[in-house]
Amino acid sequence: MWRSRRRDLIRGALVGAGALALGLPSSRGRALVAVPRTQFLPATTWVISIGVLAFARADLFDSFPTEGRKDDALCDTWIARGVPPAQIVRVRDRQATAAEILRQLEAVIARVPGGHDLFVYYAGHGVQDDDGTTYFTATDSGDRTSTGYVSHAAILDRLEAGFRGAHVLMFADCCYSGALPALLARRSASRPYAALASSLASEISTGHWTFTESLIAAFSGEPRVDLGHDGVITFDDLARFTEAEMAFAEGQLAPFHLGHFPMGYTLGPSRPQPFARYGERVMARWTDGRFYPAHITGGDVLGVQVQYVGEDVDARVVQALDTIRPYTVEEHAAGTRVEVRWHRRWYPATVREARLGVHRVHYDDFEDAWDEWVSHARIRPISTAPSGGRGGRRGRPR
Repeated sequence: MWRSRRRDLIRGALVGAGALALGLPSSRGRALVAVPRTQFLPATTWVISIGVLAFARADLFDSFPTEGRKDDALCDTWIARGVPPAQIVRVRDRQATAAEILRQLEAVIARVPGGHDLFVYYAGHGVQDDDGTTYFTATDSGDRTSTGYVSHAAILDRLEAGFRGAHVLMFADCCYSGALPALLARRSASRPYAALASSLASEISTGHWTFTESLIAAFSGEPRVDLGHDGVITFDDLARFTEAEMAFAEGQLAPFHLGHFPMGYTLGPSRPQPFARYGERVMARWTDGRFYPAHITGGDVLGVQVQYVGEDVDARVVQALDTIRPYTVEEHAAGTRVEVRWHRRWYPATVREARLGVHRVHYDDFEDAWDEWVSHARIRPISTAPSGGRGGRRGRPR
């Protein structure tokens, strides 16, 4: 979810483009293999949920409010679906040292019987070393990644050594989390593992809970996740929905890797669509006159009910139709000359590729290693750019 302030451990925002993570195979880019249709069975599912919102080294990592945390809401969603509470292990905050995270992971792996599934979830800071190695932070993370950190490789090593169950689903909500599915793709063992991440392997992630909220929506049967409109939500539905939702709400890409994971893995039924425009992504004008991403959640004689991205359900508001405009994906073709905002300054660059309104750009007079993916809010064509403009961080009412 969040980036750290470390300068000796992480790369800056302008880093490599993470082509490996973006090029992960999906149901759209590879031949489908006939496999038995499988499904999420709550009674035979185990969960280890790691949520690290508090850190001992305040000089290195920001801690975050625990009120309204969505990692617990996700666990509660699984329990509501029927996962036995005794099969869910929550490793939280001050108890989530690196050693305890690995100890609890190994303990859960050892408990999963044959034929059962395991969900591994992480939310917190993510860091990347100068050599490209990526880590989940722990509450005791400090100056050196040799101690107090949990590498993505360490997670996979323990799964490969001890897991005897059927399937593993991994979800990572942090900076550089795309390195986890990328690492899974490189190992390419015949194991039925899948991984979904909130950001590319080379990029920072959002400070919001949008990624985890997408998981909650899928497992609670939200009809907007049912992209196949067939009454069921599959992992592929979840991955494609999350990818589009993260691009819409946060301007970043969410890579995934399915590997030998069954394409037909079903997360559960979807609820009926309450009305035609339910869940539609729109831009809504707030009282400050600016437009922000929102979802349509209801209708009214005065207009439509919307929920702004990042706001709680009880914060839904009814707005007149003239304050709502369609959300359209704006993409610049490869080769387009643009300016990109970084640290409130605009730099000339060229678009190399685009996906879902997110662009990979190459900066003039910089090596390819500085290429990065940027949101639509940070990019503008040079031909229409006002002179001397300065950009600010997107803000939204809270």
